[in-house]
Amino acid sequence: MLKRIAVLIAGIILIFGFIFSVYAAESVSGKDSAAGVKRTMPEELKSLIDKGTTVLIVDVRSENAYKQRHITGAMSVPLNNVEATLSPLPPETKIVFY
Repeated sequence: MLKRIAVLIAGIILIFGFIFSVYAAESVSGKDSAAGVKRTMPEELKSLIDKGTTVLIVDVRSENAYKQRHITGAMSVPLNNVEATLSPLPPETKIVFY
């Protein structure tokens, strides 16, 4: 009886693990999310910049991390200040957060 319960629990864990791995793979694959947010890979960002596309690059790390190293042209807006700082921007503005 205990062996059956252990097998059942292991099966449930495997199923949830599979579902989670599929979900995680979709969320990092660059697909648009329900909120209209798209993951941009570094090569894609470089391509946008090389083409002359106007992109607002926002470093959401701490001020100390920003001072140590950041992408040239990026502005520093710590994560807890993002909404208040960037909410007045037009919705068509391309913004890349890192």
